Amino acid sequence: MFQDFFEKNGLICDYREGDVLVDCGMVPTHVFLLVSGYVKASVMTPRGNEHVLIFYKPGEIFPARWAFTQIKGNAFYTAITPVLVRKVPKPIFTEYLLNNPQELLQAVEYTTRIMDVFVNRVNDMAHLTAYLKVIGRLLSLADRFGKVDVKGKGILIEIPITR
Repeated sequence: MFQDFFEKNGLICDYREGDVLVDCGMVPTHVFLLVSGYVKASVMTPRGNEHVLIFYKPGEIFPARWAFTQIKGNAFYTAITPVLVRKVPKPIFTEYLLNNPQELLQAVEYTTRIMDVFVNRVNDMAHLTAYLKVIGRLLSLADRFGKVDVKGKGILIEIPITR
């Protein structure tokens, strides 16, 4: 989705693990397409703890909410692996969507999939026990990032997460 547009119009940039691509204190200027690597969107709690909202994988656009609306949000986006992105100024991206209705429909589909990630997280948290919450989270991660292992006996979640 949108690969051709970003290849033709996007500036290619690479980031190291730990680099912040979008800071919560600034209004973003570009829409990013993740080419390779993984990015996390996080917020800081009032107690100073990091709360991960979502992980982005190759082929996904971020900051997603801001890319398709005027809502800036308060998240920061950090590379959790070495990352390669293509970035386009938001006005150019918006103009492209407005002039390409088929792509606009893909944008709606994409935002719905991202919203589904959050809905599933809320459902996972509704389970009564910690065990069921962990199982629900693992199943969500496997669905989004999992690959069947070479022997076909399990799923490997190919994203470097620590918790």
